[in-house]
This record gives sequence, structure tokens and C-alpha cells, in this order.
Amino acid sequence: MQNTTTTVCQDTIEASTGTLLVGFLGTSYAMSVQAMDVEWLCRNRLEFLPVCGEPSLYSSYSVRGLPTYVLFENGKEVGRHLGRLDADALDSLLEAVFGVLKCQ
Repeated sequence: MQNTTTTVCQDTIEASTGTLLVGFLGTSYAMSVQAMDVEWLCRNRLEFLPVCGEPSLYSSYSVRGLPTYVLFENGKEVGRHLGRLDADALDSLLEAVFGVLKCQ
């Protein structure tokens, strides 16, 4: 049985309209700092959903390493990035998926 947090996250992902970046993160302090950094990078440009400590959700989305960032467009996965995400990596991901630097 899934817990409430997992269900809410899945519902948020599936119901999203537009662009949503989901960060599948560990539970360490470093990951929480990374989540704040990514939130700042995405501010007013795309929605960011950090997910921490949800192993059943990780497996649902084939997350094999942490951190993993999965980009969704209208609830469908369109791209992913494994490892720490900085401005250049986010721009590269968005350019690869959308052909433009959507975060600028």
C-alpha cells in the first residue's frame, strides 16, 4: 500500500499541465540544499517538485540513482538528468527536449 505522500506526488505528476521538473532526491542535508538551488533556478519559469525518501515512487519512475531529475510536459516524461543539477545542466536538458532554453 502506498503512503499519502507517494499518492500525492503521483497525482501531481499525472495531473500537471505545462512543464514540471521532478527531483528525486535522497534525504541528506546536501540533497535539501540542492533542492533549494533547483527551486531557485526554476522560479517563475517552470514548476519544481522535490521528492525525498519515497522508494516506491523512485521505482515507479525507474529512478536508479540519486539525485535524478525527470522533466514532464503535460504529465508525460520528456527528459531526465542523473546527478547534481546546475544552471548549465538544466539549460542543456531543456534545450535537448524543447529546442530552446526554456528557463531563460
